Amino acid sequence: MRDGHRRAVEELERGDDYLATRAAYGRIPGGVYLRPTERGLVVLGLDASCASMIGVGGRDREDHVLTRLPPSPEHVARALAGYDAKRATLARPSLEERHALRLMAGALGGDLALPWPDTYFVHQEWRFEDRTKIDLLAVDPSRGRWIVIELKKSEAAARAHDPKKGGDAWAQARAYASRLHAQRAELYPFFQRIARALAAHHGSPGAMRELRVDPEHLPDVIVAWPE
Repeated sequence: MRDGHRRAVEELERGDDYLATRAAYGRIPGGVYLRPTERGLVVLGLDASCASMIGVGGRDREDHVLTRLPPSPEHVARALAGYDAKRATLARPSLEERHALRLMAGALGGDLALPWPDTYFVHQEWRFEDRTKIDLLAVDPSRGRWIVIELKKSEAAARAHDPKKGGDAWAQARAYASRLHAQRAELYPFFQRIARALAAHHGSPGAMRELRVDPEHLPDVIVAWPE
């Protein structure tokens, strides 16, 4: 994690500007997700009819990255035009990403709740140093535990043994949970800030707005696929 990640979270914490930014991209079905990254907040469209998840901006440009909220109307118009052109030429469909789009659109369209008991959305695609990634990070605020969610295109894909990834989808998710726990001194407070900020903007339960994660426990895991 770098200083750019922290600056992105500072932008995310400014409620009026966050809400104004999401409203500015309101014509995209499902809305947008603002992912904190080293470069800034990456704007991702949440239209589940799209073949895969893409940034709201043109190809070979940085229109999809915001370093300050809210963006100008001119920036939004340019980014949306680029998004439309890019979306029309997508050639890489992904069932996993479309499933993620539906889950995130549902969570961010409400109070962050995901379709599992006491499970609330926090972050999408956190990448470790070796480029492996957590598909979705969620939290159970009642128990103060992170939840690593691994997405696959089907049950068969989830149960398939992939030696390059250390086993089936459950083994992969447990490995990511262990890595997250190993880096808890830095990453737990970072994700806790994100969760609290999103919770305040989306009217989540009080336990989310005042989230306290237990640093002693490994994250739980969920493996999911469409349908």
